[in-house]
Amino acid sequence: MFTISVEQITALNAHFSKSSVDCSRNSKDKSKYSGLQKICLSIAEANKCILRTIRIFESMIDHHGPKTEETLNACGMNNSCLKMVIPKIIPSQFFRSLANNLQSRLFTMQASRVGTRDNNLFKDQYNILLSDLDMLDPKTWPDKFDFQHGDASLRRLAKQFQVDEISSVRGFREFKEIKDHSNISDLKPLLTAVNTVAISSCACERSFSAMNNILTPKRNALSSKHLCSLLFINCVGPPVKLFIPSPYIHTWISNGRRIADEVCCPKRKN
Repeated sequence: MFTISVEQITALNAHFSKSSVDCSRNSKDKSKYSGLQKICLSIAEANKCILRTIRIFESMIDHHGPKTEETLNACGMNNSCLKMVIPKIIPSQFFRSLANNLQSRLFTMQASRVGTRDNNLFKDQYNILLSDLDMLDPKTWPDKFDFQHGDASLRRLAKQFQVDEISSVRGFREFKEIKDHSNISDLKPLLTAVNTVAISSCACERSFSAMNNILTPKRNALSSKHLCSLLFINCVGPPVKLFIPSPYIHTWISNGRRIADEVCCPKRKN
């Protein structure tokens, strides 16, 4: 179990922000840190981004973008493009395929290893979840609404994320009144549960790669606790110069352990 202070979180955010625009890093490294800054993207926001991209691809089926037009014009002027071994790609089919592939990769309430027999049921459940999550956004509320507007959605969300239903609904009613949830303690457990749902497996894949670099054949005696600590530092840890060791040093000394310049050491027990 890890405990992170506000200062450490601030240092992490500063590290990611500086690394994403650091000229000394290559584009691959900068894009990695830039992606980490968007890790707080919620399920509803991610779903909207994917749907927006699908609509763009569907629009490009009939109305090609500038790069597609540039490629078609270049191939039209240079007949050598037609003599290549690589088969010619029809733009309309290409963009239709992209849209269909993205459509099939939309989020669902169904595990990937489960059959698709009840696919419509899982799709309906996911659509209900998205509708319920929209209730947490004041922009989706009508100008005039009943004071119990959205309470049913909050009850379903509380049951889905296994948080206290009564306090969540009470906090949501306060949220509807002041339209600011930053200081509503009753609503924080639900918002925290919603915002911690992973929308991508990239963080998982990155962690597995980091673990393989740490747990090598010559370094195979690490305990699970130490491996987790090293993995956490490797994946999200800031540079050493931003690390604040003082709290850990005080804890070490207060537990009866020796400091680095200790002279009178107790006799070691056999």
